[in-house]
Amino acid sequence: MGYRKALEFLVKDWAIQNIAEDDPEKDNKINTVQSSFLGRVIDEFYDGDLQAILKRATWLGNDEAHYIRLFNDMPIDVLKELIALIMVELDREYKKKLYIETISSRNL
Repeated sequence: MGYRKALEFLVKDWAIQNIAEDDPEKDNKINTVQSSFLGRVIDEFYDGDLQAILKRATWLGNDEAHYIRLFNDMPIDVLKELIALIMVELDREYKKKLYIETISSRNL
């Protein structure tokens, strides 16, 4: 269950960090992210393969908290691998954004 909680913090913190500074609804969006279910945040702020991996990691994390498991064939190591993959993807996104913003053309 600790991995599931860590995943929720990671997903929500990333979503909050990526709300545009100049967005007039920034405070409202932050409050919405903080109080929303994890699945809703994933649907609203993520897309593509990353969204698909986030959903699966959430399913496996939720499975750890229930008496009857739905994913008996998936050990906790799979959840750990998904979280590691998610961290790599978020790191890539952060670095791409950073370098695009900080390195500008030197055309004189």
